[in-house]
Amino acid sequence: LQLREVDQKPLRQIGGNLLYMVILIGMGTLFLISYRPRIFHDNLQLGIICALLLLIGLMAFVTMMIRSTLPIEFLILLPFFAIIISILFDSRTAFRWLVIAVLMVAGIRGNDFTIAIAGLAAGVLAIFTVRDIKSRTQLFRSIAFSMLGYTIAILALGLERADSIADMSLQLGFAAINAVISPVLTFGVILLIEILFNVATDLKLLEYDDLNHPLLRALADKAPGTYQHTLT
Repeated sequence: LQLREVDQKPLRQIGGNLLYMVILIGMGTLFLISYRPRIFHDNLQLGIICALLLLIGLMAFVTMMIRSTLPIEFLILLPFFAIIISILFDSRTAFRWLVIAVLMVAGIRGNDFTIAIAGLAAGVLAIFTVRDIKSRTQLFRSIAFSMLGYTIAILALGLERADSIADMSLQLGFAAINAVISPVLTFGVILLIEILFNVATDLKLLEYDDLNHPLLRALADKAPGTYQHTLT
């Protein structure tokens, strides 16, 4: 009887995990159907969200498989996830899927809501920095804001649990690595998506709005009348 109960326990856990994921994905899908049908009916855009979500889930799973005393869970690229969705789609979509991503990470890591809260804080501030982005270089402004979110969350949770200064410092160090990597990785991935899928992101369109763009400068020299109409 005891052996039977042991065999059934993993099955119940798997069933619970699947139901947990169905709830999370269902909430995200319902949001897209209700408020972002353009994204829901576009296979490419939907595929990008799914691929990013799978990446975050895989990273959370890897941190569980690696037996380490280091806080490697703070290397899960939640700020990257938030930034890239905000740039490709919009800040509201990014916020809702960020909440789903952090809850997914918490579930995969055995209800580890410490990393969920820290990732949510960093991701929300990262979204704030790119919601009115005008150039690619502004991406690097999110380094400071992501780190600020991680710092506040780590200090708050660490002080609440009476963690040692050494433990909190180590967590802040890994969070700093994440805060630096996320914007740099976003810069490359956005460029790759634009090239491979011929997607005109807001960043790409804003580059054409730069009056120093070579095409506009050539137009001003060769066809000033058309150039003035273009500005208008």
